[in-house]
Amino acid sequence: MDDMERYGEYNEIDEPPRGKNPVALILKLLIGLVCLAVVGLLIFRMVLAAYYPEAMKRAYFNDTLTDYYYANDGNIEILTQTVRYNTDNGDEGNFFADNVILIRELGQLQVSIRYNVSLYENLSTKYGIDLDPEAENNFTFRLVRNPYDEQSLPFEVGSLSYESTDGKLMYRYHKLVFDGIDFELGEGDREISWIRIEIVIPSDDEDKAFGAIPIYESYIKTEPYDLAPEEVPSR
Repeated sequence: MDDMERYGEYNEIDEPPRGKNPVALILKLLIGLVCLAVVGLLIFRMVLAAYYPEAMKRAYFNDTLTDYYYANDGNIEILTQTVRYNTDNGDEGNFFADNVILIRELGQLQVSIRYNVSLYENLSTKYGIDLDPEAENNFTFRLVRNPYDEQSLPFEVGSLSYESTDGKLMYRYHKLVFDGIDFELGEGDREISWIRIEIVIPSDDEDKAFGAIPIYESYIKTEPYDLAPEEVPSR
């Protein structure tokens, strides 16, 4: 009897392994795809948030800079400086500034400004300012420098000599060139300490600055700006 029992045990047929649940596999696959999509979207937004079109980043040769370039046989000093606080509002981040280019001897400063079109909704709901997102003259820009002393007020310097605009998806860009800046302006030989760009929303009452970003600080290190071959002006 014992032999028969052992014989029966040896001849028991094991149950075949169960296949994996296809529903669970599909759910895992969908979750993985969603995670990849979220990560991809975050990376895309981060890259786009730092993106500027090439024309916004490059040195723009207006007539003033072109004449100066050829008058000096191309031997001119072009500098750039990192914008330390590149937004007008650390919480809202309405406007951002970058790509500062300085030609001190010529008195020229170039900068690019970026904003998200969601700014218009923020202006409307929070400040009651309704602007046409399709209009090209919603904002004007001016440069203001530090006062001479504690009793004085900051004052405007230079003048806007060139402006171009561009857009990509939800972002809008402005390339600005200011001329006529005296970088040595001050008491005696004291240099300018800082220059900020003010973003102005024109109105019938008064052109008040909506936001401001410090874009040049004389106590911050500057770096040489190397012209790319395609930036060099031709005559």
